Amino acid sequence: GQVTVIDTGEGDGVLSTYLRQRRLGIDTLVVTHLHRDHALGLRDLLDEDIPVKELLLPWGAEHAAVTSDMLMLVEEMAARGTQVHHVGRGDGWTLPNGTLRVLWPEAGRVRPEQDANASSLALLLETHGTRMLLTGDLDGKYENYAAEAADILKAAHHGSLQSSGEAFLKQVSPRVTVVSCGDEKRRVATEERLPDSRVFGTENRGAVTIRFDADGYAVETFLHAP
Repeated sequence: GQVTVIDTGEGDGVLSTYLRQRRLGIDTLVVTHLHRDHALGLRDLLDEDIPVKELLLPWGAEHAAVTSDMLMLVEEMAARGTQVHHVGRGDGWTLPNGTLRVLWPEAGRVRPEQDANASSLALLLETHGTRMLLTGDLDGKYENYAAEAADILKAAHHGSLQSSGEAFLKQVSPRVTVVSCGDEKRRVATEERLPDSRVFGTENRGAVTIRFDADGYAVETFLHAP
């Protein structure tokens, strides 16, 4: 009964096609930061006239080091009637079967013209007794502000070695980790850092789908690992 989207991808039409085929609009669109690989898909949503009720951005998103075309997309969304709001640590909202809570950034803690990764939204999803930590592209300088125990971790910045440090991973201690990246080395490096976690990489698994229900969660992949 409610559609919440976190990041749009880089404008390859996958998200807009999925929504159009199912005749779905978006109630809440969360963009973790305004880098093109996470937010250029806003262009597709606009071009396909897919309604978006509200767009949530991290505090200070438009003042980070981002390109002018991304700022123009946000302005165009607002001109189409989308309510644009900025969120930070302590903000949260209720979903039909759970909650989303913002762990980072914190208002006043991000400098203007700083790399947008530094103020990337980190979100904690809690649903049916399962906790999933979604880290966007948050870098290692700030990730410990978002370190909370979780069953599932979406590895920060596509499994970058500059994120997911030892202290952060020890605090989160995930049972399942998802690495969204086409680089096998990053997935393997994540496996090495998390020997007690099942690691699923899009590079060898394709789309990774996690389904939540009252009994917990199940992970499905488009491809079987070799």
